[in-house]
Amino acid sequence: MQIGIKAMLMGAPGSGKTHALSTLCEAGIEPCILFTDKGMDVILDRNNKSAAYLAALDAKKIHWHYVPPAKTPWKDMLNTFMVGQNFDIGTLQKQPATDKRSFPQFGELLQSMEKFTCDHCNADLGNVDSWGTDRAFVLDGLSGTNSMLLSWAAGSKPAVSQPEWGQAMKMQLAFVERVTLGLTCHTVILAHLDKEVDATVGSSRLMPLALGAKNAPQLGKYFTDIILAERIIESSGTMKWAWHTARVDADVKARNLDWKNNQVPSFVPLIDNWRKHV
Repeated sequence: MQIGIKAMLMGAPGSGKTHALSTLCEAGIEPCILFTDKGMDVILDRNNKSAAYLAALDAKKIHWHYVPPAKTPWKDMLNTFMVGQNFDIGTLQKQPATDKRSFPQFGELLQSMEKFTCDHCNADLGNVDSWGTDRAFVLDGLSGTNSMLLSWAAGSKPAVSQPEWGQAMKMQLAFVERVTLGLTCHTVILAHLDKEVDATVGSSRLMPLALGAKNAPQLGKYFTDIILAERIIESSGTMKWAWHTARVDADVKARNLDWKNNQVPSFVPLIDNWRKHV
């Protein structure tokens, strides 16, 4: 049985992560994007897109579903603020999380995995487990799950206890493991950047922005490729976008891409190399 690529694309805002998803269509792959950030405008933007992408967009072969963050009422946010003013951090951490049911966002995300309904064309694409390698499941992005999972574990408490952090971190790793090791289709996760200390080498490195300092270094084992996306301003003042897999200051990995920097930001080489080995 063919198993698709498992890629993480990490980068700062504006580094072209969501824009690069259009190149999946150029590789003959149908992207199905689960948004935790509003990136649908990038998908619908027809400027500077390939003919293959525009054809897929017009044929409704690009799908997405958006799970928005919690919309906390102002009075509840004010109450949380007032509670934070009246108690010390230790007392706040010990308070019970009484309103966790008000934050069902990560549960909605998991329900979308069982029944992925496209917001664009209303198609029911079924359970992601049923998808083959003609499709890619894309999470845009990992950062959105951070706040979802903390709210799931601690509700609106102004201070999160260590056990609550641990619960949220464990669920995040379980989700990433499930979508990388458990899906047949291609899997792509987009993530923002953080700088964490890699305990194995004792130095700081650029890593995906995950829950807690211990989660980010563990993510690499689940992916075939971890790519650093960057927007570069050249000496002429023009901008270009590039992918790197050989940056010594970043936690990168290459199996379907070459080990080198300043690569064209495209999934086409990954898919082409993957097809050579399946």
